[in-house]
Amino acid sequence: MASVNRLSDLPEGLICEILSRLEIQEAVQTCVLSKKWTRMWTQIPRINLNYNSFDFLESFQLFLLGLFTHYDAAANLHSLTFVAEDESCSIDYEETDHRLVETIIDYATVNQVKHLSIDCYLISKHLKLPPQLLACLCDLRLEYFSIEFPKPFVSDSLGSIYLNSIYIKNDIELRCGNLQSFTMIDCNVSKFTEFVIHAPKLVKLRIQCEWLDETSKEMMLSVSAPRLEFMWFEFYYVSIINISVDRCPTLKSAWLDIYQDLTIEHTEDVHQEQKRAKHLVKFLKDVSDVRSLTVSASTMKIKDLVQSLLVSFHHITKRL
Repeated sequence: MASVNRLSDLPEGLICEILSRLEIQEAVQTCVLSKKWTRMWTQIPRINLNYNSFDFLESFQLFLLGLFTHYDAAANLHSLTFVAEDESCSIDYEETDHRLVETIIDYATVNQVKHLSIDCYLISKHLKLPPQLLACLCDLRLEYFSIEFPKPFVSDSLGSIYLNSIYIKNDIELRCGNLQSFTMIDCNVSKFTEFVIHAPKLVKLRIQCEWLDETSKEMMLSVSAPRLEFMWFEFYYVSIINISVDRCPTLKSAWLDIYQDLTIEHTEDVHQEQKRAKHLVKFLKDVSDVRSLTVSASTMKIKDLVQSLLVSFHHITKRL
């Protein structure tokens, strides 16, 4: 009885789906299995690039050149992932690295990918996202590097944005008609004073950032999201934060944590203290209809100024 090659008998679409779940260099190696598989990898819908799987920078550069040269442009690339966060890797993390990331961003732009994920360690040079890329993306995930966003940041296709440990170099004016989830974790926003979010379909919003700036500049955060259900704000080392939230009738939960290092002696005048308290009171009024409000213990240091407002909320929880 002749042997049956069940793997090769699978539909090409299913084989491409299986290959797309591998790192791209592993998918390329399948070309030696048979003639049928020779160019199968050039048609996979997702490319997963792992910088750390290569011993030398030059070998990664050559592989990247061959990959982008031979990949089928008509294959409708759906997702592009680039990982290079391991600082123990033997690859050099200096100037060449930013050119590689820029090449990947350019390739994603030309091929109009829907999902882009970049996880690398690069803070010496800030990168830019082309407006053409934002116009076609549905999902954006960026981690551990420095970036300059276009202003305004406009996209009618983006549904999800995730930023982790990003150094943001400019003010942000976010205008995304279909955005449903926006997450910013451990991001440094020392260089900007204004953050505007206009997202009519936004449901989940989480902003956790630090402002390592010794000046007394005021940071303004303006949110317009009528369908918002979950709101989470954490600000560290911010001098003065002015949060403005348009009416959110569907808001279920709000969390606020403003932290300052109390071990450092502050020389603020009374006017600055009153201004901070005034902005906080205004924010609490903006979200007074929320079902559940959590205000951290560090934020409640001005509790005497907001005591009259707390009785109007449905649920108040102090995080100790």
